[in-house]
Amino acid sequence: MPNSGTFTKCGSWCPDGWHATSFSCNYSCGGSCSSANPNQATCVPDSGTFTKCGTWCPTGWRATSYSCNYSCGPSCSSANPNQATCAPI
Repeated sequence: MPNSGTFTKCGSWCPDGWHATSFSCNYSCGGSCSSANPNQATCVPDSGTFTKCGTWCPTGWRATSYSCNYSCGPSCSSANPNQATCAPI
C-alpha cells in the first residue's frame, strides 16, 4: 500500500488513513457494478477536511456534516445519511 499520493483499488472503501475521492466501475474488479453500486474507489491520504463514505470519522477527526452520496451505497435519506465530512479535532 502506498504511503502518499493517490491510488485506485477494487472495493468501495479505503484503508485506515485514506479516504475515497471518487467511485467508479471497473469490470475487472468482478461482480456487478452501477453508479449506485460502484466497485472501485480512488483513495487519497487523510488531510485537511475530507468527505468519506460512512457516518463515522477516523480517530483524530470529527464529523462536521452528513449527506447522501449514492456511490457510497444504494439507500440514503436525510434521516439516514451515508457520507460524513470530517475535520481534524
